[in-house]
Amino acid sequence: MRIILTGTPGTGKSSLAKALALEIKYPLLDVKQLIEQRGIYRIVRGEAEKTVNLRSLQRAISIWFREHQNGIVESHLLCEFDAGADLVVVLRCQPDVLEKRLKKRKYPASKILGNVESEALDYCLIRAEENYRSGRVMPIDTTRKMSAKTAAKKILARQGDKVDWSPWLRKNAAKLAKADKG
Repeated sequence: MRIILTGTPGTGKSSLAKALALEIKYPLLDVKQLIEQRGIYRIVRGEAEKTVNLRSLQRAISIWFREHQNGIVESHLLCEFDAGADLVVVLRCQPDVLEKRLKKRKYPASKILGNVESEALDYCLIRAEENYRSGRVMPIDTTRKMSAKTAAKKILARQGDKVDWSPWLRKNAAKLAKADKG
């Protein structure tokens, strides 16, 4: 089975991908390394981050999947296009917990806000559902850490979680709007 793990930064994709690959003995594609090795990015003057060429990344991952009957690929970018996976697991995390994780990583405040908003608004889930055929997208809540064995069972059995951050969003809408303006 060809599995993609995607989701907002801080939801646990890298940790889960490594543990899952070991648990089910699947090869794991390091997307960051692939992007660097193939030079599928550009540097925009005045911006701190590289801009990835999504079309080139899609081609590279599709080729990798053709070469691997089973495998795992992980990146927050993978909700943006169909890379030919059998299953797309969108990791989700309660926005307050996500904010704490990103602060711990020392993300800038604007980046934390953008990622928390993306998570609260289901951005990665919606994009994955738009880009992948029906029935291939499955959300998993990683707010509480789970073992690789538990994650593997859920993923292989295709037992996703019901995730609804709308109560959090209603409670925090004013705070988010104020932060957006500031």
